[in-house]
Amino acid sequence: MDQSQILLVDDDEALLGALTDFLRTEGYLAQPASSGDVALVLLQQRVPFRLLITDIVLPGLLDGFALARRTREFCPSIPVIYTTGHPHVAQIRLHGAPFGEVLVKPFRVERLLLAVSTALGERHEHEWYVNPSSSKARGNPGVISTPSTSMRRDEGDANRVALVMGADYPRTTD
Repeated sequence: MDQSQILLVDDDEALLGALTDFLRTEGYLAQPASSGDVALVLLQQRVPFRLLITDIVLPGLLDGFALARRTREFCPSIPVIYTTGHPHVAQIRLHGAPFGEVLVKPFRVERLLLAVSTALGERHEHEWYVNPSSSKARGNPGVISTPSTSMRRDEGDANRVALVMGADYPRTTD
């Protein structure tokens, strides 16, 4: 696969870092941005992004839907993948937004990889394009998780985003 430039937007810094690292491990050029406003600055610099992955609820002037509309001004045919931990908010704000797949957090990394490869029009010779050192290659489906959803806690670091490996993971409510 040639490397595709992906603009990745999420206000959860730990999740943004984990997703960025994961996509880079899978061979993508992921550019993180912590808000729609920061992402807009990158777009104004004419970086040739091929895909926008954005959280829907973001701080600042642009939520994910508004960012997607503004992104289309710079990249008219760019595909969009929305992520959210608040699917009810997504339904309310959806009106007039560019079409895009919605991934509800927490989501499995296979689901993200499938959405990315589909959005980029990559051929599916196998079930997914997966780096040999990634979770799929080890036979362990991964789940992207944040402290507000579900995660395994490392000792002394409860706020760290985890790439949770394995099909069964504890769901915490605290």
